[in-house]
Amino acid sequence: MSRYPGVSYPVDNTVIAELEKRPKLRAIASVPVSGRSKLEIVRCLANPHYCAGLLDFLEQAVTEAGSIGKALLQQTDTFQFEARLAEVYLHYHLKRSLVDSVATPSAGRAVRQPDLIVRICDLEVAIEIYSPRDLQGFQLVVEHVKSILRYLEVDAGYWLEVAIEPDERGDVMFALDVEEDRVIRPWLGCFAKEASLWLAKPPDEAMRRFPGPAGLGWRVMVKINKWLDMDRERLISLHTATRSDDPRQMFDGCRPAATAGYWWGRRVKAKMAERQAGSSPQCGRIRMLVIDFSALDTGFPGFFLYPHIAEQIDGAVRIISGEIDPPLPYDVVLPAELGIVCQFGHLVWLGEQDEKTRKTIIDTAQFHVSTKCT
Repeated sequence: MSRYPGVSYPVDNTVIAELEKRPKLRAIASVPVSGRSKLEIVRCLANPHYCAGLLDFLEQAVTEAGSIGKALLQQTDTFQFEARLAEVYLHYHLKRSLVDSVATPSAGRAVRQPDLIVRICDLEVAIEIYSPRDLQGFQLVVEHVKSILRYLEVDAGYWLEVAIEPDERGDVMFALDVEEDRVIRPWLGCFAKEASLWLAKPPDEAMRRFPGPAGLGWRVMVKINKWLDMDRERLISLHTATRSDDPRQMFDGCRPAATAGYWWGRRVKAKMAERQAGSSPQCGRIRMLVIDFSALDTGFPGFFLYPHIAEQIDGAVRIISGEIDPPLPYDVVLPAELGIVCQFGHLVWLGEQDEKTRKTIIDTAQFHVSTKCT
């Protein structure tokens, strides 16, 4: 299969105009003055109708975010861009209350270190941020198929209707059937090449079905609804089958041991075992893992704030921590939904910090539990 080179975005007048409005962003982002770029920030600049709020936020936050802000602007992968953006969101939240007490480690990613280091009174809080993503293969197909078709390097404008559907062998597909990166990324390379050849000029057939990876039971249907006059005018309508595998189900109505055993628990366990914020407990240092729920493909954003689910997460995290060989991998775990406005859940204290220390951290960093209607 072809190697997937990723999507490149045209650097047009819209991109340049949006960058000119934001001098701080312009000074850091390595955006070319013309041609095309694989930088994800170019995709955002090209779509101010739905990215204006994010761009305005980055103009405020990216300079003071130091190394993580620069790393964000260098990303060429959508999922990595979102993961780094989560770091910038939390950094911005902490800077509002802690000002000069937030640091970003300067060593390269090859060195095991936390994402942020915060000084609170006489404590050092080392923070690692983790954004587990469910159905990663499925989300990869959905995001990249749309982008590939929208930004194909062909001189044509079009309105396409796209569907991810079962192949000819069945009438049902499951999002879990879409494999992970090692299978999907090479397939995306083939899809991009074939779609480019098909849409380079008006084809004889207005609809085409592109087979998915061999044996996985799904395909991508692309229908040309209309050819548009402007070469770069592209409308992409993508449809997927409804499904009943919302990640909230892993936390709602089952025991903590079951949650710990699902994919979410297994990935959190692997992340905790890396001990990114420190190998063992230390006096004067708190190791915190922030689990960001914003990357989950759920119809119930903020579900981790419901009291009964907060109890479930607490129990699952304690089970996961207990399954990792000593010493304790983290002192505290903070469920959160990181964004321009962050939401925080109930902290799961695994270490032996006293109530005064816990309250000081929560009050100073403004990690108070966000409200959620039941």
